[in-house]
Amino acid sequence: MSEAQKPTSARRTQDDQMPPTVMEIIAQEEEQDKNLGRIAVVLAAILHVVIFAISWPSFAGAARDAQQTKSKIYVVKQVKFKQPPPRQDQQIPKPRSKKVPIPDPTPDEPEPIRDEEPEEDIDFVPDDNLILGVPDAPPPPEPEGPIRFIVGGKITEPKKISGPNPLYP
Repeated sequence: MSEAQKPTSARRTQDDQMPPTVMEIIAQEEEQDKNLGRIAVVLAAILHVVIFAISWPSFAGAARDAQQTKSKIYVVKQVKFKQPPPRQDQQIPKPRSKKVPIPDPTPDEPEPIRDEEPEEDIDFVPDDNLILGVPDAPPPPEPEGPIRFIVGGKITEPKKISGPNPLYP
């Protein structure tokens, strides 16, 4: 070998030691899958042939027995059912209603209209504590603006932590 050929062979051994690429790995797996598929098909065919060979004598014997013996023929007559009689709708008796006379809404003679007269014999006892016609005092004026409470002790002033923002129209 010449000196020029040695570096290329050294490079080839380094290339052979590099890990295979993803495409090479997938190609190898597909080749293995094809080989396993072929083996599985061959084994399935052999298994079917063996099972057929085992069951053939009983199958052939049953066919011969069927040809030799006369089969009995059974005649079956179709049963005809009678249609049920037509269904009669049951008559529901209507409840008997008694006629009730309706009274005349307008009387023959109207009642006279009477004015109620107040009784004049009312005992009235004047009460000194009762004063009529004097209005109550007006309500106290409401304070204007927001009301602030004084916070003291271990209580702190409230602060908004979270909550939705109001939607204004």
